[in-house]
Amino acid sequence: MVNNALGALRIHLAEKPGLIGPDVFAFTWITEFPMFEYSKTEERYMATHHPFGLGHKNIRELAGICVDSKEIERTFNRSGAEVEVFYKRKANLFLSNKVVPIRAVPTMYVGAIETAEVFGSRIYAEALSRGLENAQKQVVIGDGAPWIWNIADEQFYGAIQIIDLYHAREHYWSVAREVFGCDKETIKTWTDERRSELNQGNVEQVIEAIKNLLSFTKDGKELLEREIGYFKKNKEQMRYNEFRRQGLFVGSGVIEAGCRAVIGQRLKQSGMHWTVRGANNIIALRCCILSNRWEDFWEYRACG
Repeated sequence: MVNNALGALRIHLAEKPGLIGPDVFAFTWITEFPMFEYSKTEERYMATHHPFGLGHKNIRELAGICVDSKEIERTFNRSGAEVEVFYKRKANLFLSNKVVPIRAVPTMYVGAIETAEVFGSRIYAEALSRGLENAQKQVVIGDGAPWIWNIADEQFYGAIQIIDLYHAREHYWSVAREVFGCDKETIKTWTDERRSELNQGNVEQVIEAIKNLLSFTKDGKELLEREIGYFKKNKEQMRYNEFRRQGLFVGSGVIEAGCRAVIGQRLKQSGMHWTVRGANNIIALRCCILSNRWEDFWEYRACG
């Protein structure tokens, strides 16, 4: 709806001064995308952000309308707040079982600066909208942060829990650096062995290997015992050979790339300062647009 409206507006603005004839149909080859850039992570063109102070230039060029840059910022904030209301109402519908889950699409985003408890409810509602109740398997993947697994236990009870493989590797690497210091050859040999064991889901062997190093260090004993406890506590979430056998992801790289695309590229630029409310408004807008829900939002807005 929005794309069609903007397209019609551009044609109207071109016809009015006689820049194009009423019977002319010509192809346009676009070779540069000033409002888009190619993302190697997503393997597609993605909308780039423009500071609020530059937005009025785009509007003047595209629509011939002069708008104050501060009004652009206020409009973004209002729209972001409306999008958040849109998300919450949709979530409530799914939580009440009043609607059928939407068709699954490759990538969708939700997010906000909020407590873990509120965020847990948010992603549970999103999962319901994606057909959670009809899923043959439920999987939660994350690093070792306790709050993630608290959400998993509360909102996705019985789901397969997987600790990101690369986060797990960091823990035996910290042991190697503590014990072997600058001995790069020994570090490589020891970590290669742990890597192979972890890839096969043999967490007990990793634990035993760390235990064998306790007698080699005095100052690092506390760190080694902490890492032993980490692997013991999370060993069932590190059966990577079994996860791979089931065709499951064992890395959270896609999630972290989403954080960079949705949050980092827009909110973490040099010199930027945000209020929580302002940041959440922009996050809501970006989640909506990058999840291809922009048209859904405008349909909801028109009916409101």
